Amino acid sequence: LSTREMISRIRRLEAATARFAAGEYKQRLVVSRKDEIGQLEEHFNQMAEQLVTSIAQRQQLAEQGARMGERARIARDLHDSVKQQAFAVTMQIGAALALLDEHKESARVRLLEAEALSHQMQQELTVLIGELRSAALQERGLTLVLQDYIVTWSRQHSVQADIELEDTGDIGDVAAEALLRVTQEALSNIARHSQ
Repeated sequence: LSTREMISRIRRLEAATARFAAGEYKQRLVVSRKDEIGQLEEHFNQMAEQLVTSIAQRQQLAEQGARMGERARIARDLHDSVKQQAFAVTMQIGAALALLDEHKESARVRLLEAEALSHQMQQELTVLIGELRSAALQERGLTLVLQDYIVTWSRQHSVQADIELEDTGDIGDVAAEALLRVTQEALSNIARHSQ
């Protein structure tokens, strides 16, 4: 009889540590007394809090590292492809301008090469911007990304756009990406066909 309560407390402590070891990190113990078992219960609770805090910090660091890695990759891609192509376009246009008065056909060839390079740059930038928008969707949400996109589109095409958006909440990454792409395509068609 005298040891029944102590054994019960030890069993609760053992069960809690087993659940904790299995990944149930919300498990905490009630410290019923200030004896040795109570100290073990208190230390268990402190370790649990420290572990939960450590896991959250590690997740934040991993997310920050992933964002930094993605930004570094995009910067490399921009430097390795688009920057080089922009330089080539500049060189082609410069050569065409030098040939324009005396060698119109050579100048035309240079300008066609510059046009092809410019088109290639647009395609690569579209891919990179799409990747950035996907990251922006995760960080800022669909409503803010759409508002920014529509304001920028309106300014670039001199077409007035009125924006009425409600907060979409968490509709999921796939749906948000799809809605963003539908909006971009619709606005692109308006700019292309509306005169």
